Amino acid sequence: MPASTSDLAPLAILSPPDAVPSALPVSTRVQQLPFGELSWENFERLCHRLTALDGDVEHCARYGRQGDAQEGIDIFARQADGRYHCLQAKRNRSFGAGKLREAVDLFLAGSWAARAVRFTIVVQAPLRSIAVQEEIERQAERLSARGIAFAALDGENLTDRLRGQPLLVDDFFGRAWVAELLGQDVADSLGARLDGAAFARVRAQLARVYEAQFQFVDPGSFGSISDEDGRPALTLLERFLKPDMLVREAARAPERADIAGAERERSASGAAASPSVAAPDLTRPSDAVANSRVRRLPLVEWLGDGQRLVLLGDAGCGKSTLLRVVALDLLHGQAHFPELGVRWGQHIPVYLPFARWSAQVARDGNAIGIKEIVRRSLEQLLTRSIVDLLDRAIDDQRVLLLIDGLDEWSNEQAARATLSTLVAIVEAHGIPVIVSGRPRGLSRIGTLPANWKRGTIAPLSAVQQTAIAERWFERYAAAARDGFGPSEATLRTGRFMAELARDANLGALAAVPLLLIGLVTLALRGQILPRTRGDIYDQLVRILLEVHPDRRATASGDTEPRFRHATDPDQRRAAIARLAYAVREQTGGDGMQRATARDILRTYLASPEGFELADAVAAAAAGEILSVNAETQGLIVEKAPGEVGFVHASFEEFLGAEHIGGWPFRDIEAFVRAHASEGRWRNVITNLLGSIQRRDEFDRLVAIIEAPDSDELAGFHRQVLLGDIAFSATMRSPSTARRLALATMDRVETEDWLLARREALASVLKGFPDPTLKADIEQRLSRWLPARLSYQRASLIGAFGAWEPTAQLQDLLFQAMHDEDRGVQRAAAAAYAEAFSSSADACQRLLDGLARTRDLATAAALLEALALGWSGSPKAAPLFEEASHSHRAELRLVGIFGLAKIGAANDEARDAVLHSQYFWSGVSYPHRELAAAMLINYWPGDETLIESALKRVSRNSDSLWEHDVASAYLLESPVDRADVRAWILAELGSKFPFNVIGDERRIWSQVGRFAAADPKIRAAANAYWCEPKNRIIGMYKIRHYVAHTADAPVAAALIGVLGEKKEQFNRHWALSALLVGWGRDHPEVKAAIDALADAADEDLADLAALLPEIVADKAVARERLIRMGTRADVRRDLLAIGLEECGCNGADNEAVAAILAFPDQARGLYDASDTLFRAFGAHANVRMLALERVREADGPLAAIAAGYAEDPEFAPVLFAAAVPLPVDLRTQVVEVAATGGTGTALEAVLGRAMCETDPELRARIVIAHHRALPLEAHDAARQELLAKAVAVGPDFESVRAAALAGLATIGALDALATLDDGGKPVALETGRSSQGIAAVERLVCERYAEFEAAFGDSLPERFNSFSRGSQLAKILSAAPGASPAARAAFLALAERGEIPRTPRALHALAAERPRSDLLLARCWDTLDSRDHSNDRAMVNADVGLILRNQFSGDIGVRQRLVERYKNTPVTTTAIPLAIFAPDAEELPFPIEFDALGREFADWTVAVHVAACRADNATFCRLLAAMVTRRWRSEFDAQQITNLAVEERLQRDAELEGMLSMRIGKDVNPSISGSFARYLAASGKLSPETRGKALDLLRVLGMNQRLPVAGYDAIADQWRTVRATLLDAVSAGLELG
Repeated sequence: MPASTSDLAPLAILSPPDAVPSALPVSTRVQQLPFGELSWENFERLCHRLTALDGDVEHCARYGRQGDAQEGIDIFARQADGRYHCLQAKRNRSFGAGKLREAVDLFLAGSWAARAVRFTIVVQAPLRSIAVQEEIERQAERLSARGIAFAALDGENLTDRLRGQPLLVDDFFGRAWVAELLGQDVADSLGARLDGAAFARVRAQLARVYEAQFQFVDPGSFGSISDEDGRPALTLLERFLKPDMLVREAARAPERADIAGAERERSASGAAASPSVAAPDLTRPSDAVANSRVRRLPLVEWLGDGQRLVLLGDAGCGKSTLLRVVALDLLHGQAHFPELGVRWGQHIPVYLPFARWSAQVARDGNAIGIKEIVRRSLEQLLTRSIVDLLDRAIDDQRVLLLIDGLDEWSNEQAARATLSTLVAIVEAHGIPVIVSGRPRGLSRIGTLPANWKRGTIAPLSAVQQTAIAERWFERYAAAARDGFGPSEATLRTGRFMAELARDANLGALAAVPLLLIGLVTLALRGQILPRTRGDIYDQLVRILLEVHPDRRATASGDTEPRFRHATDPDQRRAAIARLAYAVREQTGGDGMQRATARDILRTYLASPEGFELADAVAAAAAGEILSVNAETQGLIVEKAPGEVGFVHASFEEFLGAEHIGGWPFRDIEAFVRAHASEGRWRNVITNLLGSIQRRDEFDRLVAIIEAPDSDELAGFHRQVLLGDIAFSATMRSPSTARRLALATMDRVETEDWLLARREALASVLKGFPDPTLKADIEQRLSRWLPARLSYQRASLIGAFGAWEPTAQLQDLLFQAMHDEDRGVQRAAAAAYAEAFSSSADACQRLLDGLARTRDLATAAALLEALALGWSGSPKAAPLFEEASHSHRAELRLVGIFGLAKIGAANDEARDAVLHSQYFWSGVSYPHRELAAAMLINYWPGDETLIESALKRVSRNSDSLWEHDVASAYLLESPVDRADVRAWILAELGSKFPFNVIGDERRIWSQVGRFAAADPKIRAAANAYWCEPKNRIIGMYKIRHYVAHTADAPVAAALIGVLGEKKEQFNRHWALSALLVGWGRDHPEVKAAIDALADAADEDLADLAALLPEIVADKAVARERLIRMGTRADVRRDLLAIGLEECGCNGADNEAVAAILAFPDQARGLYDASDTLFRAFGAHANVRMLALERVREADGPLAAIAAGYAEDPEFAPVLFAAAVPLPVDLRTQVVEVAATGGTGTALEAVLGRAMCETDPELRARIVIAHHRALPLEAHDAARQELLAKAVAVGPDFESVRAAALAGLATIGALDALATLDDGGKPVALETGRSSQGIAAVERLVCERYAEFEAAFGDSLPERFNSFSRGSQLAKILSAAPGASPAARAAFLALAERGEIPRTPRALHALAAERPRSDLLLARCWDTLDSRDHSNDRAMVNADVGLILRNQFSGDIGVRQRLVERYKNTPVTTTAIPLAIFAPDAEELPFPIEFDALGREFADWTVAVHVAACRADNATFCRLLAAMVTRRWRSEFDAQQITNLAVEERLQRDAELEGMLSMRIGKDVNPSISGSFARYLAASGKLSPETRGKALDLLRVLGMNQRLPVAGYDAIADQWRTVRATLLDAVSAGLELG
């Protein structure tokens, strides 16, 4: 049996006193407070509160709990310098010298003496005797010798210290003692504040009310199971288990270099195939890519900060239970949530259902404030005086609001008004709040501010399921008879969990707490466990409706039947189902007046639609039904005095659907038509469809839901509903359900609103256990993850362009144009056009996609495919023209590309293209590549472009040209350009000519072209290549030069290289150049090549690919190559090329055997795949190798696709690997697999961790997989992980990091500690040097003590990173609070100033040492850093935010920020000051709009200052200018800019109206979209404004040929305005 709360609870040290002394002071001014009348608990609380108020205390806490060995201390306080002040509190009536000495002895014998600098003994007894005073002095001297200051305080001393703390006196002794001790004026200054006595009375009475309410009246779940045997039911606190939370973390990739995909490879677009273009400049940031991932966190960590929390979860996940436990815990011992005690221990928790509040608003017809609704809700349960006191507590902001069920309401207008009131009160008065609701629950009634912290209750893990089940079995199962061995409860739990594990359906259901308890209930009653959600509810309804009341009657000794009028069980069930529908319709889940409920039951029982009972019988039956169920705590419970409702909303929804199912079918159709788009009826309609028996009726209802809806948001809700139906009602109409399921899976793949994709995927993941859809889901899952290709997907997609066109290929390429990787999208566009250019239907699909899409990148890909394959289509030109004027640069660029294809591009378009290749244009690298190609292909030799390019290559930085692109463009110019020739000559005279990132071979080909026409260039270029040092690493480029200019001096230099065996592969390039420039038989080179023909095999290893050119006879060359193939030093790729040149193919067994003689050498750096699969793929051994490699992580899939086009054995695998889901959605799959995938294909996902190429996701999968491994599998796993711990290759760091995570998870760090890597101890990797893997860093923090034990003092060195030193401090800053060991190590580093000067490290330090001198010092260190990186202003902005949150109002901080700015008045010094003190007169104001945009983040400074000081008109104009600014970058600190806007909106109602007025079809789309998002993010999207946004959304959707682009300031990215507006109007409980 679980321990009782009293057994578990430590002293709630942070709670207010639970009583004050009853004695009143005498009329004369008192000299000492009555400490003797305090309980020992309250005396200790008083000492704690007083100690915490010391100026240098950062953290104060009680040490241990009652009964623990406390080493002579009761309270410890951590000071700003990291040392400790320890106290012993004794409420003794006498305390002599001996006791004093013993107390000091005990303290010195403990561990705290080594850490403390102060030790204080506080007693209520007097310490004035000579003996005691002498002893105090002796102990002070003794402690002083140890560096510890000592003080002994008695009641008189303590009273003196409390004279300066009237609030403490008020809390612990009452207002009368304040007046007597401190004077009436001080007492009067406290006003209406509740004193300790009143506060304690409120808390005590509220605790009793909640205990009774949550246990006996409205338990919210199954309050008891089988209490007829006399055993007490599990209380709410006993059955509660802390859930985990799922949080969505948004991050920005710091560099495009870190983004998987085609950023590292050339685009496959035909337009970009020819020119030489620049690769990304990795020293500068490029356009940001938003990354969003779901992470599972312990509930405690999620609760760790934030004053406004939003608790999300679907029905039955435990939202209400969690809120109720928080209320009870704060009112009692804070055993479950001590971390909340730190924040809200001095508050009164007020639990309030939102449905009740909104129902009262609906009845009154006007808004109701928080005080009034609290009074109405509690006045029947509390005494009048307590309710009055609670009013005062609300005024004093000493309450914590717990608002349950924001999605539960019946009157939409009332719900909107209630939500608006809630947000306004909380934001205006700073009242802390936790709200709960189902995701999307506010989609019709409003929004919550974006800064309210959101989290979703995670599905129960197997461990959590076991713990919950065991609690129930322990309560209701017998103990082991002999006292030995496992108890019956343990055995039953084991059998129960085994049954869940065997059945995937049960396993999935058990992840929901309500359903798990339902299954336990059925198991306790010996029933066969149902396999569907509906069957569980059906059986539980029968138990709660019939069996449970009967058993309770038997247990209480009743001999008369409880039902005399409502005798028919089916009749009773039908009546309660009618009531369930009424409750959902009229109250939205709240309680209903008993009289109203009785009247509904009576009317139904007497009606023809019911049972046509006589009125008197119907009335009596109705009374019986309500009485029996409510009084026995069955299905219907008493929600409040005089109100009844259902024990849980899930039962209400289930029975409501049951009632609707009995209507005439035309009425059912009308109901579904009216409510299909309303979230609050979603589960009801899903249950309804699951109960429909006739297939034709099922199909007709589905058709109603599928009907088009002009309201996009309503359509989204209908799609979500269809997804639920597809995976929960397959037996009703298998063909329709499968069609819906496939459509839902299609939406997962190609829906371009991410929130809709997430919802569709969530529906699919719920359907895994369904056997009728198993094959379809598993087939999709194999395509969705893992993502096996890191940098090759664009090449693979491009290879498909040469395949025969099929419907399946078209679907794949169309899906690829919806990919998250721009390079893949462009490759798909090119391949689509190549494969289907002759198809009018394929063209129409592109046009339809453009008219439908809400994603700009997808639109750009679809339009590029149209330009490449159907540019001549009559419908194409208008689209190109429209796109060329788009606000989004990428779409504009592709539109211009289409115009250029049809010869309609002009000079204005040319200038736009030039801007697009610029690094700071905000265009992705693949599209900058397209822009460079377009300049060369469509504006060759353009005078304007040449002049501006020459300026750029002359080191003139005032140019839009990228240096690499300018160089490539100039080299494509006509050779008669004297100015270009002069530049080429100057380059050839430099130390590193043509030092660009790009295709240097193409560059030297063009240099050769100019050299052929210009003797000076020819001489200079020849001289360059004749210089040996220039051939050290550049020989591969020379063959392209000599293709145009082949002169004797260069030939001689190349022949010289051929003669130097030590030149190694340079000989290959030298010979290749000779063959290209002069030919095999040219007299200047023939002799040198002939000499090679006579060389020994070992001297030709590096020339194997060219041997067919050296040896004229191909047969002889073949034989020699086959012989050379027996040598391990011959590269397999060169060998394969040489044999192909000899005419060998897959029929040549000897050639294949030679290539495969050393299989491992055919992989890796010298991979032979391209040639092997192209030329030799028909050979059985090569095919077998291809079948093996096609399933490898990062295998050569593009080569296989080229070699085995349309091959039915390869095509499915290639297609599956081509287009995985975005990482956001893959993470969603993994989270489900980690907790609820047992027995399904999801389980296999975890075993394929190392195939995933996303480093973060790979690590998470590894951790989840190894956590689930049985002990007997650990040895094998250890060996596999140790091999990966020394992996090599392009991604070795993240592979090793994943291995480290796996080894730590199974407790095998000791094996890693002794592992060598190249003769040295293996280094510990946590990711790439520039960016660690969050999951691995967090795991290190969680298990830091194990790392210290395994690696000892070498640990910091083991985390060394190349060129960056030890990364340990960076790693620890990820989650120092995850373990005591990590926290201690992190703080030690912080004390020494060795933590990173990053916002992450400072935020971590702020969490551990809030408002400390240490934190302030590290903030100054960061601001004073001499780092001049591009993100400097952003970092300083984060520091400014930390300073504002931690040191608000600190004059010293403000002055120092002012001085820094005055000394160096630039944006990087202005930004922290603008955030901390926007009213500082030193900051520039009024704002000069024209001066903005010249420095990173200068808009942030302007907006923060203006938010504080500007009038509304000016501020609105500034916002409009900001969201429409021409230049923006990822370094603009946009998210911190947004904070100022949201905060201004919270306090300025007039600004709300001004922003609302700027939402419309004739307004700049960036303004309409961003302003709507600002209002939504602030919780200020009024019904009228929401209506305007929906109208604009409707207009945009109806008129779209191409999506309209606009900047979304909240997302900080360019998006379609439709997507932005959808996010605004749907931003309810969950912000996507």
